[in-house]
Amino acid sequence: MKLATISTIAISMASSAFAWKVIDYHGTTDCNIIGNTGFWRAYNGTDSGVCHNFDSGDETSTCQQRSMADGLTECGSGIVVSGSVATGSDQCQFFRSHDCAGASRIVDAGTCVTGEYESFSCPEL
Repeated sequence: MKLATISTIAISMASSAFAWKVIDYHGTTDCNIIGNTGFWRAYNGTDSGVCHNFDSGDETSTCQQRSMADGLTECGSGIVVSGSVATGSDQCQFFRSHDCAGASRIVDAGTCVTGEYESFSCPEL
């Protein structure tokens, strides 16, 4: 009984480590890395409804970057304009300008959409 309870708690903690996940694909319109020039950035966060720019992450999010040329690294600074985006959350809203301004689009989980986005906001799952 104790083992089952501990396992259940560990699974709950692991699944709630992040409230949302967003992947920003640079240099591609179909959520795939192209050759040695394209890359993706994976953002994970614990907040909800907070605006995040596509840069190196902030106090409530982490960012890792992967390219064919360099492998997996921490994200560099500076805003990156996406070519396409995907989300692991139920839904996230993507904005054409930084600081969640300008035209936007709501994207459902597991959907790849083409667009030049600079920021995003996601609800809590």
